[in-house]
Amino acid sequence: MLNKKNSKRKYVKTIESNINNAVGNSEELGNSEEVGNNEELRKNEELRKNEELRKNEELSKNEELRKNEELRKNEELRKNEELCKNEDMSSESKRILDKYPDKIPIIISTEDKKLKLEKNKYIVPQNINMGQFVYIVRKKVNLGPGQALFFFCDNKLLPSSDNMDQIYKEYKNKDGFLYITFSTENTFG
Repeated sequence: MLNKKNSKRKYVKTIESNINNAVGNSEELGNSEEVGNNEELRKNEELRKNEELRKNEELSKNEELRKNEELRKNEELRKNEELCKNEDMSSESKRILDKYPDKIPIIISTEDKKLKLEKNKYIVPQNINMGQFVYIVRKKVNLGPGQALFFFCDNKLLPSSDNMDQIYKEYKNKDGFLYITFSTENTFG
């Protein structure tokens, strides 16, 4: 009888251990399924992020292409406007030279915001020198007695003794105008 009880106990323990093993294995299976699900979720999230990055890159490339195309069109428009302006300026200078053959068409400008000119286009006789032209412009600009005007063509200082005809022949633009820039400088402190 004792043997029967011991064998029953062994049998019950064996069954309990098998049940525990089965439960442990099922938990492990559940954990491995969870790990598999987590890995699958991570992969799906990674794929979604990669797809989103690809779309963003594609959008930025399209945006960049659109901006480049817009810049190119603007540059073409600017060039066309410049050509039209040059043609207009060229025809204007030709008209002036035909009407006044002994005069020179000049466009004068300055980068100094304080200096204001009533007009920037002048027609001056060919036989005056640069000093006389400086006097004409100086009367038009409100300057103090301690300020001097300096005139430039192509970033070169124009000597006051040169004849306007010489300056025109040397520095005239393709459109027929002589472009002169000027600036001021305090001469007496």
